[in-house]
This record gives sequence, structure tokens and C-alpha cells, in this order.
Amino acid sequence: MNLAIIGCGEIGQRHLESVLNLDFKMKIFLVDKSAICLEKCKQISLKKKKLNSFYFVTSVNEIEEDFDFVIVATNSKHRFSVLKELYRYKTPKFIILEKFLFNKLSHFKEAKKLFQLSGTKVWVNQWMSTDFPDLSDIFSENDGINISVTGKNWNFCSNCVHWIEWFHYVNNRKKIVLFKSDLENLIIENKRNGFFETFGSFEFHTVNNNKLFLQCNYEKNSERETLLSLSNESSRAEFQFTTSGLKGFIFRSNQKKNINFKIKYLSERTSIYIKSILEKNECTLPTYDQSVLHHRLVFQTLKNHFDKSHLKTNDLLPVT
Repeated sequence: MNLAIIGCGEIGQRHLESVLNLDFKMKIFLVDKSAICLEKCKQISLKKKKLNSFYFVTSVNEIEEDFDFVIVATNSKHRFSVLKELYRYKTPKFIILEKFLFNKLSHFKEAKKLFQLSGTKVWVNQWMSTDFPDLSDIFSENDGINISVTGKNWNFCSNCVHWIEWFHYVNNRKKIVLFKSDLENLIIENKRNGFFETFGSFEFHTVNNNKLFLQCNYEKNSERETLLSLSNESSRAEFQFTTSGLKGFIFRSNQKKNINFKIKYLSERTSIYIKSILEKNECTLPTYDQSVLHHRLVFQTLKNHFDKSHLKTNDLLPVT
């Protein structure tokens, strides 16, 4: 199999670590303009050099072979231009994209055309529905469910689509609407150069009035904190994210059950998705079309908010 990872920063490197867990022979192409990133990938690749062949290049046009599988792990600013260049030279069978997908609204439709014309199947790495504890026996969307995610410094703009996807999944992909937004004037720089974060809250409803409330506050020189709460008429669950997963409890029928759930790292997950796609032509990640729904729910609201600020965004959403 020919597999390419385009974008070899921290996220791309974690994808590579997971790809190396696959037990079949591959040609692996690492694509990045940064010599430093490619060198880091070279060091990672030494773990499985006997099984696989590795190629380190700055552009896909340096590669003669077509790709079976591509992971695009660039930031949102470059992702669409990377896809256009990719399809100028290649026709991949399968793609996994990172989120936040794009920073220009028109790119969502233009990317869709590229995928349709080539017949490529595409998923997006919004992983929560694949690696969260299954609570469906306790919290059914038919019984009503309220979910809240609160805390501080958890990258509200960048990570809100993870939670929207999970809410979509929990509610059996029923339609979601943005019911209310309350964004703060505070805007800070993201750790990735040229991108920003803001803070505040979003509230989403399903057609049967199930609710998702997202809130993130800013606290300078403070660690990230994420608290998850679920409730319906008969049950309640509360969790706190730890460095390794979720820790909390479920309270049901006057009984409390403590939960300590390990969440897989990205370096453990990607190989699972690839294996499933190759064997079954599907995986548990959301499809591109599903992910576009999640992004569109917040895209314009966030863009309008940043447009009102002092930032010169060049008509782009500065979120990745």
C-alpha cells in the first residue's frame, strides 16, 4: 500500500507513529516543506524501517506513484491548497482530514467537488464518538438528554466541533441547530502561529429538544480543565478529563458507579481507522459530509465574531 502523510508537524508525527503499528508492508511518503519536521519523521520511521519503505519530500509532485491512502494533517489555512495540489497529481482512494477543516466557507463545497470527481472516500478526525465510553444504555436520545461541557482553556474554537460531532452521534445523527451563542470580546493567540482563540458559550438543540451546552473560560497561566456532564430524568453522569482519560461517576436508580476510562492517544487510533477502512470500506470517524454539518453550525458565527475584532483576518476564519 502507498500511504502519504501531508503535514508532518506534531499531529502528522502522531499519525505516523500509529501507522507504524500496522503489520503489513507499505510505502510511506512524508510530505512537508519543513526540513525539521521531516527529520523528526525520519527518527520515528527508524522503528519500522525493515518492514516499510520511507520517502521524505517537500511536495507531492516529487512522487511518481499514486496513493491508496492519504492523511492530511496540515493546519486549516493550507488544507484546501494542499488538496488542490494533491488532486493535480494523484487520485487517492481514501483520505483522513484533520479538523478544523478549512478557514474559508467556499472551500467546503470546492473540496466536496474534488472528492466526488475522483470517487475518494473521506473521513475527518473527530474521534470522540469512536473512543468515548458507550453510555447509550443509560442516556438514550429518545428519553431526553442534556449535555454540558464546561471548563477553561480547552481551545473552544478549535475543539467545539469534536463535541458537536459527539452530540450528533449520541442523537443518532438527528438534525442539530445552534440555538444560542455568547462569545466574549477576549481573543488570544493560539499556540499555532497565525491562529486565534476566543471564549464564551454555544448552545445546540436537536429537533426533539435534546441539548448540548459548551462553555470555555480563559484563565491566564492555568492548565486546561474540561468537565463533562450528562443528565436526563432518571440518571446523571459527571466526568473530568485527566491526562489519560475520563474520571467520574454515573448516578442511576439511587446507585453511584465510579468510572475511570482510558482514552486512546492519536498515536494509537489512526492505525485502527486505516485497518477498518481497508477491510470494511468504512470506519467510526464521521464522514466528510457529516463533519461539514458540524463545522457549518459554528463557522459563520465565529467568523463574524473575529471580523468585529482588531484582527486583520483577510476574510478568513483564523481557527485551526
